[in-house]
Amino acid sequence: MTPGKGDVLLAEGDPEVAEDEERLVEEFRHQLDLGMWAAVPTEEAGRHEATMVRDFSEVPPGTERVIFFPQAAGGSAMADVRARDLLRSVVGDELADMYESLGFLATEVGEAGYLVYPQRPIVSYDSRTGELLSEHCVRFPDAELPDADDVLAKWMSLTADPAHFLGIAALDRIGRQHDPGMVRRDLAALKAWRERV
Repeated sequence: MTPGKGDVLLAEGDPEVAEDEERLVEEFRHQLDLGMWAAVPTEEAGRHEATMVRDFSEVPPGTERVIFFPQAAGGSAMADVRARDLLRSVVGDELADMYESLGFLATEVGEAGYLVYPQRPIVSYDSRTGELLSEHCVRFPDAELPDADDVLAKWMSLTADPAHFLGIAALDRIGRQHDPGMVRRDLAALKAWRERV
């Protein structure tokens, strides 16, 4: 990814053709060797999602593209721009605008809603009543991720496999790292933002 320029094509071909598959696998491994993460973007019922993949064999048949993004890009302003561009390309304009406006992403899984904050635990709440439930703390191997990359990595992991992600996250009571009053204000801001959109 390059700021303001969208996707950069690294390799293309038909995995059914042996020569193409060899080139695609080689580029996939090369990107992982460079320290990149790989994700397959999907869209279901208008929702943008993505699945993390660790090997070319995990890429589902028929996939049109795989997105590679850095595990760590440092704290420079350019890294922040790249991280926000990447987030927009994966989650879509609506959720990217939510992040720009509110400073977090929100998603729902079943009857639970989740607020995905940068560099802080995810907060779960009852999506019907707004009751705050828990804090879910997870850290990625590299703690130097720009904020938008941190939010994107957590959001992708949560939406791709909620049971697994929530199973490995450290569970804590509300108020451990988040001020409950602030989270309630964020929920009110989210409701107003959704009504405006």
